[in-house]
Amino acid sequence: MYFSINRSVCVDHAKERQDDAFRSVALQYLKYRKHTCELCHFTEPRLQQVITKNGFYRAEDFRQDNFLVVCPHCFYGCRLGYAAVNDAIDVIYAPNVSQIALNQMNRLLTFYTDNEEGSYLHELKETLSEAELDLCNSISHSATSILIEMDDTKNLAKNAYKGFDPSNLNHIVSFLFQSDEATYQQRDRFFEPFRYMLRPKIARKLNKTYSHCVFKQFAPHLVQDKASEFIKMAQDGF
Repeated sequence: MYFSINRSVCVDHAKERQDDAFRSVALQYLKYRKHTCELCHFTEPRLQQVITKNGFYRAEDFRQDNFLVVCPHCFYGCRLGYAAVNDAIDVIYAPNVSQIALNQMNRLLTFYTDNEEGSYLHELKETLSEAELDLCNSISHSATSILIEMDDTKNLAKNAYKGFDPSNLNHIVSFLFQSDEATYQQRDRFFEPFRYMLRPKIARKLNKTYSHCVFKQFAPHLVQDKASEFIKMAQDGF
């Protein structure tokens, strides 16, 4: 499903969200799936999206058997046109890490590095002891280093295929939109070594919600082992 587009329109503004027929069935499906992403299994009640399995967004496509619940991290990869319109992702070279694992890591690492006002971590630091604050800063430093390493793989992506510029997302979307059915269905072979990452501004915006609900239980001084597990996973992958 990743590296997919809205096959109904090339310039994707997610206008189906304004369609009453889509909204009605999508809301029912979200409840049925208990707001759980069907790709990465991340559960969160506020920001989840609904996409179609066949990639088309016509009235006849708005059926529960054609729907998938996805989290925002997965949504951008399944709707590259929408990601291009919103300048939301970077394509990176990371063949040894699954997109699912990368989305989960990016979400958690952003939680540990987002110190902007409005994030839970920003508020939490005011209540930590010195020892807890040291641990928090240590995890934040490690998480920042990993995110920088991940971002650096954008340069590797540029050298993967001669004449292919992964930074030109509009060109990728246009190519996929104009492809015939057989070519489109084989896109996974072309994109096999590539993954995508949400740009920091998008990831931090999402974190303002995540950090106050899903991740609120993951205060750094309580989950050192869990954080270390994600950090090791990222280091091994990159």
